[in-house]
Amino acid sequence: MNNYDKILRLLKEKLNTEESNYLDEYHLKEIESNLFFKPYNGIDQRSNSIRSSAAMIYNTIGPDSIIFDGKKYPYIVYEQEFPALNDNDKSDHDHSAHLDVSLSSEDKTELVLVEAKCLEWMHNPKTLSIAYLSEFCYCKETNRSIPHFIDSFKNLRLYPERRDPEDNSRILPYYKRYDAIQMNIHILGIYNYCAREKKNVQQKIRLLNVVWDYDKAEEYQKEEAEGKEYVAYANVVFRNVFKQLGVDFSVEYVRYSDLLKRIDWTNDMDHRKYLERYEIK
Repeated sequence: MNNYDKILRLLKEKLNTEESNYLDEYHLKEIESNLFFKPYNGIDQRSNSIRSSAAMIYNTIGPDSIIFDGKKYPYIVYEQEFPALNDNDKSDHDHSAHLDVSLSSEDKTELVLVEAKCLEWMHNPKTLSIAYLSEFCYCKETNRSIPHFIDSFKNLRLYPERRDPEDNSRILPYYKRYDAIQMNIHILGIYNYCAREKKNVQQKIRLLNVVWDYDKAEEYQKEEAEGKEYVAYANVVFRNVFKQLGVDFSVEYVRYSDLLKRIDWTNDMDHRKYLERYEIK
């Protein structure tokens, strides 16, 4: 049994198998069996999987309000889309950045955006579309910061440059486990959102990469090391471009186990107990 199958089995053991009907070994027939809350519009069948990051983060954050780092966030939106590139090149790459969930503070001055990962770190990260290296493909909102973003994407490609053998329009990434290219695309989309909204944008924006952690897996250890390296890089490279828009922007790599400690569960203990399914000692 390889590591991936082993960890899947550990996750499965945490489910109440007496109440859950499986479509196959790791996918439940009914999405409700994998969720603490009623499904929201837009959550799809991929969330039937026990390794679904969308199900994991929805189970954790919920549909209503949450107190995180001592602050209340009552405005919650799942699968929010942010503009990354235009479609001038007519290619089939994704022109938008999709964040798993956005949390807006009660006073609407802070925005917390979450990109969640469950077992994605067991697989190779995404390759880089050459569209992100072309000024022609950038949105008008990016404007004066286009060269800055192009340089940031160049820094994430493998050197010397190697193309994906299955798709010559894509470049292999520098990182072996961590999906830094996707995070860079998210940051580009957030920047364009800020440039578009201007005066209505939140003063402080945090992008959290919340990753389900399992220290016993060598793959996770590599993921975390690369993730922390990327976050240190991103917080230096992008701080000033956001500051020019009047936004205090930062990126965090957050272990899922640490996220649970930063949420106030005082009035929500049944919810907190349900999340023990993601805790493997």
